[in-house]
Amino acid sequence: MAIILGFNTSNSKHFCPWCLCTKENIGNKHKVCVIEKTMDQIKLKPPLRHIKSSLLPMIPLSYYVSDELHIILRIWNKLWDLVLQELKTQNQFNDLARAKIIAEMHRISISFNFWQEQETQNWSYISLMGGDKEKMGLYRPKDVISYMHVLVHHLPEFMEQHQKFGLSAFSCASVEKKIMIKFLHFFEKQ
Repeated sequence: MAIILGFNTSNSKHFCPWCLCTKENIGNKHKVCVIEKTMDQIKLKPPLRHIKSSLLPMIPLSYYVSDELHIILRIWNKLWDLVLQELKTQNQFNDLARAKIIAEMHRISISFNFWQEQETQNWSYISLMGGDKEKMGLYRPKDVISYMHVLVHHLPEFMEQHQKFGLSAFSCASVEKKIMIKFLHFFEKQ
């Protein structure tokens, strides 16, 4: 979606395609963020972070809806990082905790492991969704990611505007499943 809208990355200062919220106020629970940008505005005088012109300027901005699968996966990844950070902060990130986590991951058929870095003696793990680095501290406003912002502020707005379609119309889960089936089928032939 960022490429189609001519947008920069979701971790930049002005991260939201729909509103003018910034990284500094992303965790502000009292700020109400609504869809305030329009495609006409972006065409005439692009707001910050719109680095290129939109590829599909004829489609209204309110029709660009973030899909539930990627919102859920990104939020899950952040929450998982915070769980591991909390275990470390409370000195409960020991062999027993790591063994329980690995056993549970294997039980649900997810390949997962921890390893200790030789130089630093820090524990690392296979990220469930990318190589995000761990950050110090827990549950701070700056831990709120852009996908959480979209879930809280814009998804309800999208559901209200597009209620005749329902939330499942914005899901990419079936597309992702088809891609995975094709991927597995391709490698079975090899």
